[in-house]
Amino acid sequence: MGQIANQMALELFFRLKERIKEKREKEKQKKEKSRGEKQKDEYIKRGRNKMVYFTCDLHLGHRGIIEMQQRPFSDVEEMNRCLLEHYNSVVQKNDTVYLLGDLCHHLPVPQANEWIRRMKGKKILVRGNHDKIYDESLFEEICDFKTISCDGIYFALMHYPMLSWPKKNSGSVHLHGHIHAGEEYNRKNREDGIRRYDVGVDANAYYPVSVKRIVEFFKGQAGW
Repeated sequence: MGQIANQMALELFFRLKERIKEKREKEKQKKEKSRGEKQKDEYIKRGRNKMVYFTCDLHLGHRGIIEMQQRPFSDVEEMNRCLLEHYNSVVQKNDTVYLLGDLCHHLPVPQANEWIRRMKGKKILVRGNHDKIYDESLFEEICDFKTISCDGIYFALMHYPMLSWPKKNSGSVHLHGHIHAGEEYNRKNREDGIRRYDVGVDANAYYPVSVKRIVEFFKGQAGW
């Protein structure tokens, strides 16, 4: 009897543990969905003036990234569809979008080109380690590193995060991807006085992020 009781207690323990895990996962997905909707509403409220956006690390076509990054999608088809819907719900035809690499992974080039063709905006690609030789006509420019001035701020753009970047000590911001960080990474950089921001979808509720949002994010830091 004692052995049976112990076995039943053990089974109950594992069932309870699994329920707690499922509850936490549902809460996480609900939180991410809410955060994404708020971000979308914020962009819509800005009107339809030309905007500048950044995003990267979509990994369209990459099944493994769902489990690796615990993305809230049931399969790769749902992920591809949702990421494209999120992107096109924010970016409009005349907006400029800096794509900081790893748009697709494990997709044949013709399929990758078709997904990119469906993405709105004037696209500048800063190549990542998984990017193929895409159709160049889909982009305004393709490069490995780029600097721009926008909203009075100097930005250094690269797929990979850097410890140092041009004009770092003069208030510039480094935008990157590659590491698939969460929101806490960007917040920690801000708290530490580091103007480095991961624009990847995993850190931004699976939406592109606007230059205005990034400027507001760092507003109040010393030197700004």
